Amino acid sequence: MMNQFRPTLLTMGIIAACAVLYLAGNASVPLWDRDEPRYAMASRWMLNSGDWIVPRIGWGAEPQTPRTAKPVMIYWLQAGAMAIFGVDSFAARFPSAVAMTLTLAVFGAVIGRWAGWRRAMWSVLVLGSSAMAIVAAKMSVTDAVLLLFIVIAQLCLLSLYLHEQKWPVAFLMWIAIALAGLTKGPVVIGVQLMTMGVLLLFDLKGRWKDGGAWIFAMSWWRRIRPLYGLVIVAAVCGPWLWLVHDRAPDFLPTIIGHDVIRRSTQALEGHRGPPGFYLLTIFATFFPWSLLLPLSLSIAWRHRAAPQTRFALAAVIGPWIMMELVATKLVHYVLPIFPPLAFLVADAIVRCVRGEFDDLRNRTAVLGTAVWSTAVLALGAAPWAGWYWFAEFPYWQTAAVSLTAAAWAIAVFLLVRRHRTAEAMAMMGGGMLVVMAIVFAIYLPSAGWFHLAPRAAAVLVEHGATRPGESMMLGYKEQSLAFYQGGTIQEQKDEDFLLRTPVNGWPRWIVLPWDQWKRLSQAQQSKLERIAEFDGINVAKGDYVHLMVVRRHDP
Repeated sequence: MMNQFRPTLLTMGIIAACAVLYLAGNASVPLWDRDEPRYAMASRWMLNSGDWIVPRIGWGAEPQTPRTAKPVMIYWLQAGAMAIFGVDSFAARFPSAVAMTLTLAVFGAVIGRWAGWRRAMWSVLVLGSSAMAIVAAKMSVTDAVLLLFIVIAQLCLLSLYLHEQKWPVAFLMWIAIALAGLTKGPVVIGVQLMTMGVLLLFDLKGRWKDGGAWIFAMSWWRRIRPLYGLVIVAAVCGPWLWLVHDRAPDFLPTIIGHDVIRRSTQALEGHRGPPGFYLLTIFATFFPWSLLLPLSLSIAWRHRAAPQTRFALAAVIGPWIMMELVATKLVHYVLPIFPPLAFLVADAIVRCVRGEFDDLRNRTAVLGTAVWSTAVLALGAAPWAGWYWFAEFPYWQTAAVSLTAAAWAIAVFLLVRRHRTAEAMAMMGGGMLVVMAIVFAIYLPSAGWFHLAPRAAAVLVEHGATRPGESMMLGYKEQSLAFYQGGTIQEQKDEDFLLRTPVNGWPRWIVLPWDQWKRLSQAQQSKLERIAEFDGINVAKGDYVHLMVVRRHDP
């Protein structure tokens, strides 16, 4: 009992540290364009309008139109948070931070029960400190909330696979599936079915012609109680589906046709990638633990006879294949494989610490860690590139990031070189949490180049430019500007609007980049007063921009 106390306590400490990181800086770091402000705008409209059935979005003179990108759950959660904390970026991101923290807690508790608290401790550290998990926890999008429900559903499926035939387990699984459906549609069904399909292949073990093998491999499938599950899903999702179809008849056909079928068969919005896209990108999204992926998968394959390991492999391979087959490619689509992948990495760490394998103590491990440490040093130095571009440069905040990253890289390398495996792995995860906390709580809030939208919006709000039709953004189309301004600014899609329209047809306030200003004649420029100017990054496009807030002279 005492042997489990320390790792149990450490697991709780890791979850608490992750929760702090997930909340740090959320109020002072602007919304990342373009998805975050779209969700936040729709959630604010839901709160203000009192319509909790049909998510809608629109700004400027445009009418509020149904936002069919996702089902309603994320808007309920964000609007609820805004009702408690106020309408700001902290409230919009709060459900994601809570959902990821709950994911770690549920994941750690179940792993602790079935595989021991040492594996639970490492699993929570690996998952909680991976790059994509941190990003998902700190963004006002669906990914963290969806992951919570998928993890619950997958853990229930594992319980049923391990011969636990209790009805409450199947009931909880279908509740989680229903809530995941209200969050992001049927993707959870695909994750479950692909996991079960790969498990079937593992359990058959090549005995394709053996009828008894098929019966054995599929005998546990009836434990999921699919007919009862359909009733549960209908009971949970049915009321909202009926109400939204009644109020906005085009909502469901659009979300099914565009966001399910077309997304699966076509690369929407240019989000395409080559075969093996996720094999390439996971080395960045699973950072810093991507260094251990080849070793972990190799050890897992050798121990696939263990049911938990076999299930984790299936939960990685099945959904990964599904996402590779989907035409639209986005790096966060494979987030559901991160928890089972974290378990496999944790299992490899435990086995190496115990001395079953020396793969984290040999020459290859030292060389791999040297490459990893070099990459960390380069990433830590990268923010200094802003010194050349921006006059307002946060010197000491940038130094804090660089020095902490350097200390982290050197410490991990030295610990691996000295064969102190447990300390090296703890430093790898703990260092990631510390560096990211400094980035989000200290560096990004002080990096003015990242705050173009809220700074421009603050100028408009200060001068009372918040009424519909009074302001316009031209050549700078970041929806976060609309969120911070109040949602009344018009997004002008005609790049030649100022050239084609008489001055008296211009709105009183215009937000535009320098290249748009240069297109105007001297006579046209004389009709505008330059109120404020900022240098920064157009986050949606990733390029440098000199942004101007100008006011039309009154006649």
